[in-house]
Amino acid sequence: MVLTGDGRTDLRVLKLLALKYNGRRVLFYPKIPLVRKGTDVFADLLNPIGSIVEKYRKIRKFLIIIDREHVSTGNELSAKLEKFKLRIRHHEAIDDVVHIIKGTFGGREITVYIVLCGIKWCLEEEIAKLIEIRYKTEIIASSCGELKANLRKFEKKRNKRWEAIIKEASKRELERAFSGLTYALKLLEKE
Repeated sequence: MVLTGDGRTDLRVLKLLALKYNGRRVLFYPKIPLVRKGTDVFADLLNPIGSIVEKYRKIRKFLIIIDREHVSTGNELSAKLEKFKLRIRHHEAIDDVVHIIKGTFGGREITVYIVLCGIKWCLEEEIAKLIEIRYKTEIIASSCGELKANLRKFEKKRNKRWEAIIKEASKRELERAFSGLTYALKLLEKE
């Protein structure tokens, strides 16, 4: 099951990456609004896990995609997960970008893969990194909002949407730009 934060970009990027990493696993993304504006985004993502585990007993793996601006450290992740009655047995961090947390929730074994997107703020930073890799053009910004506006300017100037750039990119380029998401997709495919 895939749970994302308060933006639509996460799902759009994930769909494009999943096409490149198409394998035996199925990603299930509920089309219900899980995140309420003006609340703790990470807490809103954790709330449905209990009911999902209870209702869909076969779902034992959760991929949470969240912008770095909402969670700062791995310790904060563990603390928030424990608040939501997840008994953590193992927490592994890969470059503080991907966190793999195994534990029990309501008596059921689950694994939560958390991908922290962006360098400072958001997933759009990784889109900008792919543009820099492919076009040797750096997109500079001082906030996530400014970065989104600059990405739109780049799209107009090149007459090409970032979605097309992802589709055209090689796996190697995608792994450099979206290191966390591509790593998590490869992990999910192996298990």
